[in-house]
Amino acid sequence: MCAAGKKERSEQTRRKIIAAAAEIFAREGYGGARVDEIAALAGVNKATLYYHIGDKDALYAEMSHAMFSDFAASVFAAAKSCTDPEERLRIIIHSFAEGVEGHAHMASIFMREISSGAQHLPEQITKDLLSLFGLSMATLNEGVAAGIFEDVNPFVVHMLIVSTLMMLKATGPVRRQMKDLPEPIKEINEDIAGYVADELERILLKALRK
Repeated sequence: MCAAGKKERSEQTRRKIIAAAAEIFAREGYGGARVDEIAALAGVNKATLYYHIGDKDALYAEMSHAMFSDFAASVFAAAKSCTDPEERLRIIIHSFAEGVEGHAHMASIFMREISSGAQHLPEQITKDLLSLFGLSMATLNEGVAAGIFEDVNPFVVHMLIVSTLMMLKATGPVRRQMKDLPEPIKEINEDIAGYVADELERILLKALRK
């Protein structure tokens, strides 16, 4: 096999391992996840997993970095060309929602990290999350300076976006098990990137506008 073919095959193996790791870490948490279970789900042996990624710590760091860095990059890419603060906030809300919906296990992993005091959160992920807050803060501050938005604490607004989307995504399986749900819960229907994002945009912009 030529060098290019070997490189592509190696990358495919890495992607399978990372995808399997995301599923197991989301379901079992860092403490409960076992490397041999991740390897089995990826269709490789433990030796192959260690060769391509490393130990459990390295695997968790690689998996979370791939997930959260891709999420941050997609939000920045969507928002970077918009100069109007109100429109950019809309884009941020919907890009966050699309990212949460598009990364099936991210919300569960994020919630587990928060509940454990972020014991295993790699430093790079902290930087990614802070960069997203920086985007929200700059957008809100620009809106205040332009006389569009009320002067509010940008971190509170940012966390309203993050916590709402992450919590609703992570609790989807719980809602599916519940019977006779009130209509407002049924309306959500796990449509994070659609109904929930639209509602969040409507509520936040109504509260923020002067």
